[in-house]
Amino acid sequence: MSLPTELPLPAVVVESEDEIGLDWDEDHQRVVSLTIDDSDQIGFSALFGREPHYGRVDCIDGLPETLRYVLARLYPSTRLD
Repeated sequence: MSLPTELPLPAVVVESEDEIGLDWDEDHQRVVSLTIDDSDQIGFSALFGREPHYGRVDCIDGLPETLRYVLARLYPSTRLD
């Protein structure tokens, strides 16, 4: 998987021996975190105001639509094709 180049670079966090995290923190009410490991799934959590989103999505062919949606909510003026 590759991220759209239009996105700001995330903070990279080593979460465990087998996982890394990618974090975008625009303010305390606009946050997205992705967790990547050696599986075909990506974990995600996001907070937009009081509205949380979280789960795991299959990542086989590019950036999954769910993650495009979450990242587009964090950066609405960015085109994520």
